[in-house]
Amino acid sequence: MATLAVSSKAGRMENYPMLVRLPSRVEYLVAVLLSALLLGTILQFLVAGLALIRGPELTMARVLTIPPLWGSINLLAAVLAIHATDLVTAGWSRVILFGTLAVALILNSAAGSPDIWFSDRFNDLSNLFSRVNLLWFSDLAGNAAAWAFESPLTGLANVAGIIFWPFRAMTDAVFAGGFTPSQALAPAVLILYGAILFLVAATLFTSKDLDFLE
Repeated sequence: MATLAVSSKAGRMENYPMLVRLPSRVEYLVAVLLSALLLGTILQFLVAGLALIRGPELTMARVLTIPPLWGSINLLAAVLAIHATDLVTAGWSRVILFGTLAVALILNSAAGSPDIWFSDRFNDLSNLFSRVNLLWFSDLAGNAAAWAFESPLTGLANVAGIIFWPFRAMTDAVFAGGFTPSQALAPAVLILYGAILFLVAATLFTSKDLDFLE
């Protein structure tokens, strides 16, 4: 929400004189990102402080995990939020980005046992169509369930599972109370994701015709 608010403010005509004086539009986008990260972090500390009042005790081990966890997640969330705003969006860019992300999330849900997961989903769909007497669609879903056992979806699900590994690693580390050597790489991977997405946002912002809110 902080990123959306800052991006909306940055997209107003009143900021145009400052924008045109900059050697590069990327500097303006960096300022938007840093402002959003600063505002979001301040709000996080306020909420965390309120949660600690008569709440759980914060150990030193927990304190040391805050910078990599918050920093990497905040960066990725802020860059994704920038892609959702009109400031950066060019054409169908956000539809493509978030559509791809939605497909990847669905595939990630099947990463553990993709053949069984997809087959079960298609079987559930077949049963649903059968209950409402849509037999042709029920047969079609049943055939899709059989196809899912030997389909390319298995490989795609495994790839999605690898992409989303940092989130699982960080979640496991939080519940375990510490990072293993391999889990310690997860925040760095998220920062890499954020950097790649920021390069995409900078490319879109640099080459687009600016359309201010006014």
